[in-house]
Amino acid sequence: SLPAKVASWTQTGGTVTFALGASTFFEVAGDVSLTGGTWTHSANANAAPQDGAGNYRLWVKSGGAFTVGADATISAVGKGYRPEKGPGRHTNQGGGSYGGRGGSTGAESAKCNGSFRCPEFLGSGGSSVSYGSVAGGAIKIIAGGALTVNGRIDADASPYKVDTTGTCQYYAGSGGSIWLTGATVTGSGTLTARGGAVTTAGAGGGGRIAVHVTDSDDVSSFNPIVLLCGRTGGSRAAAGGTYYLQTKSDNGAGKLTVYGISSSSSAPRTNVSDIDVAVDASTHVKKLVLSDNAQFAVTSGAVFEADDIVGTESGTANQICLCGGTLKIPGDFRFATARLNVRDAGSQLVFTGSGNTLAATGSGRLRC
Repeated sequence: SLPAKVASWTQTGGTVTFALGASTFFEVAGDVSLTGGTWTHSANANAAPQDGAGNYRLWVKSGGAFTVGADATISAVGKGYRPEKGPGRHTNQGGGSYGGRGGSTGAESAKCNGSFRCPEFLGSGGSSVSYGSVAGGAIKIIAGGALTVNGRIDADASPYKVDTTGTCQYYAGSGGSIWLTGATVTGSGTLTARGGAVTTAGAGGGGRIAVHVTDSDDVSSFNPIVLLCGRTGGSRAAAGGTYYLQTKSDNGAGKLTVYGISSSSSAPRTNVSDIDVAVDASTHVKKLVLSDNAQFAVTSGAVFEADDIVGTESGTANQICLCGGTLKIPGDFRFATARLNVRDAGSQLVFTGSGNTLAATGSGRLRC
């Protein structure tokens, strides 16, 4: 067992499993140097509380610098909720949801849950206790000094059928969460929180990743590989997850990227990522980026404000969907690389500045 707080931490190999309470930090007064080896947290049991926190998460706080070297891994793969458990659980033929909705052949997919800005939840399970997979766990790191990530931080769902090493056939768990905070943040490591893939139907939805830089606006040396695209396999793919990046001067309104399903996928792209109105009912971002055919829904009760909305080249069907919610954008706005789809009655479009025109240019589209 470990003490609750240590003076410093240096690790070059081996595996350390943290059995921290759901909201308990392991504290390091000075620097953390994880140049090799693996950190992980204990698995959550069937009886874990269903509030998103469960029994175990990996929360670590350092007073000084925190370094994840190229040969080091912080892993919560398959450490989240088991099948039919968690706030985004599916109980009738579908994958678990978190930052993106899981694929479903039965009832409507569970809605997304938790905060995209401050993600802390475990991933949720799909509907099959016999054939599904365990969702990704939860990782939260707060560095008082510089945070450097050149290794791998992984909160994917398990690639295996529950309690086996066999292939997951149906209704996988969702990805989990990664929330990193540092005075400065640099590195070119990998951040991943993907849902589980399946061979037949019901992939798991993507998780949530957020990075907060508290003392700087310079993220030019932070170039991580972010893996959040929706998983495929079988007849029902899932929506991808969310990645949020916030620097010092953003004042809580950073850049949100929503991931869809790779354009190479032949699976139906009907699933969405949406806002948990219990957490982010009224929210503002500097920039919304839609990637890989993402469909981001502003549902009833949600008010979403974006200073800019763009779609990436990796996906020609990136769109924001008004499904009864309110979208606030600057006046005289042009959708040049993304689409606006007004789907449901009660939806509202509000201009926040001077001008009241809306246009589509380039690959942009407007649909009502």
